[in-house]
Amino acid sequence: MIDQKFLDSETIFKIGERVQKGVEISTGYPDIDFATKGFEPCVFWVIGADTSHGKSALAQNITYNVGKAGEPVTYISSEMRAPLFFSRLATIATGINPSPANILDPASLDYRIFMSALQEIRHLPIEFHYETMHHEIERIIRARKSKVYIIDFLQEIKVDRRIVSRREITDEVVRFLEQQSKEQELSVICLSQNKRPKEGEMPGGHSFKESSGIEQAGDINVQIHYKYQRMKDNCDDEGLQKLIEAGEDKILRLNFCKNRVYGFQPLVKLHFDRKALKISSVGSNHPEEP
Repeated sequence: MIDQKFLDSETIFKIGERVQKGVEISTGYPDIDFATKGFEPCVFWVIGADTSHGKSALAQNITYNVGKAGEPVTYISSEMRAPLFFSRLATIATGINPSPANILDPASLDYRIFMSALQEIRHLPIEFHYETMHHEIERIIRARKSKVYIIDFLQEIKVDRRIVSRREITDEVVRFLEQQSKEQELSVICLSQNKRPKEGEMPGGHSFKESSGIEQAGDINVQIHYKYQRMKDNCDDEGLQKLIEAGEDKILRLNFCKNRVYGFQPLVKLHFDRKALKISSVGSNHPEEP
């Protein structure tokens, strides 16, 4: 895609088309769509969070939402294989979470519901790849089978040639993903680990791990704050109970640190059912200003 120096008729036509349409590809969350107009082409997202703060769960819920709406979506994971990924989608769809502590009897209703959900997911336009090598991820994206690509997660991606530091690898991968979102006119969503926070520090645009280039490259930068997870290790039983009574074990806060597309930087609250891996809207009409 060549950048235009002057405003021509084709560009005016494209702008006209864009402003008169609604959300083309929904995230499945009205509050996020309100802030971003869903997943638009040529937009590079970076979603950061501390460990176990729900970033993969959010990405998998979004994947399920997009696929269920009939839109092709590709999920590239550096952590999990296909059986676990699709099992998690079935849990999101049904609320049934098979585990060593919850073994499903083939004769049970839960088993039949779960397996039926897997069959339905099989026919959704969701493509999955387990991949850690940069050149293979490049090949997958350049095939352009989807409009939405989700990469989980940035810091595990490797390159073929020897680079001195992990920061250089991360910067190179980020530049490539941002470039592909523009050249291929795609929505690319990349998950990122965060640096270890200082005590009392809230996650922000500076929190992404191993790269100052991440916050610069992202068109939309989001930080997930899961107050319960962050505070539970430092709470006594009474403090933990207060967090649960306040509902903090079920609330994710999404802080839009940067929104180059529309400029709106809201705080979005989502309901998180950890057992069912389900993330849903909390019912507000629009996001809050932070």
